[in-house]
Amino acid sequence: FDKKEKIREIEEKKKAALQAEKDKRDEIVKFWLMAVILLMLLIAIILVRNYRRKVKANNLLRAQKEEIEHQKIELEQRNEEIQAQRDEIEDKNVLITDQRDIALKQKQEITDSIQYAQRIQEAVLPDKQLFVNDINDYFILFKPKDIVSGDFYWMTKIEGKLIVVAADCTGHGVPGAFMSMLGVTFLNEIVNKDRVLQANEILNRLRNKVIESLHQKDRETKDGMDISLAVIDPVKNELQYAGAYNSLYLINSNNGDKQIEKIAADRMPIGIHLKMDKEFTNHVIHYKKDDVVFMFSDGYMDQFGGEKGRKLKSKRFQELLLTVHEKPMAEQRKILDSFLAKWKGELEQLDDILIIGLKL
Repeated sequence: FDKKEKIREIEEKKKAALQAEKDKRDEIVKFWLMAVILLMLLIAIILVRNYRRKVKANNLLRAQKEEIEHQKIELEQRNEEIQAQRDEIEDKNVLITDQRDIALKQKQEITDSIQYAQRIQEAVLPDKQLFVNDINDYFILFKPKDIVSGDFYWMTKIEGKLIVVAADCTGHGVPGAFMSMLGVTFLNEIVNKDRVLQANEILNRLRNKVIESLHQKDRETKDGMDISLAVIDPVKNELQYAGAYNSLYLINSNNGDKQIEKIAADRMPIGIHLKMDKEFTNHVIHYKKDDVVFMFSDGYMDQFGGEKGRKLKSKRFQELLLTVHEKPMAEQRKILDSFLAKWKGELEQLDDILIIGLKL
């Protein structure tokens, strides 16, 4: 019995050992099974996350691609607009260039015409040699503002008398030049043809011709001219003067206290005016040898300049004439011209300029 019991115990121990080994194997299997499941779950989670990231990245790329495509379309549209604008600008540039060329051509044609008019105007101005035999010395400072001038000088010799004119027509440039041509024509008719030799009567007739030729009826009309006219008789040493706004300056050579004697012009123009029924005044002056006479337009005195950019005015002009009147006339002209250039500086010339100096 004991032996059987021992065998049974041994068999039970074997069974228990086998069962324990089996349980251990089962535990190991369960562990690895759980490990595999956890690993697969982890892989699944990683795959899901990667998939979601990929989907998100794809969506982002798709959105960026769509945005790029949209921007590309907008850029192409803008390029088309820019190209259209560029084509339009080029068309406008071509048009502007054509218009510029036309304008330059027209300007050149106008300039050529005005320069031709200048030659005509210069041709009708008198020969300065008329002064030589009857005037000791003289100068003419003539500076048009534009190519042609509204200022003009005129002179003639008839019956032994020298008639000298310094005139300032309304305006400058082409309009003034047309008026100056009228003035020269009328003076030739009145003096050379009709032989009128009294200073004020010459101006009276000149005024009538200007009013008639311009059909002036409205007394507010400003077209006309300001003028200084002298009739010089070298035999009698007599000078007749008449003026329309433009006075005459006389410096007596024998007067120790050198002063300018201003022979005042009448305050009315050659043209229609409120005082047109009044005759011009005839001044008769007996001069001496080497007396100096200045006739001029207002262009020199009205020129802006100096440190303060103001008009030169008559007082400064007279002072300047007093300082130069004893010098040779050519030198006087040079000094007056240089002073004007310095006075004017960079400023534009305001008006036509005319000064005639005569040493009687």
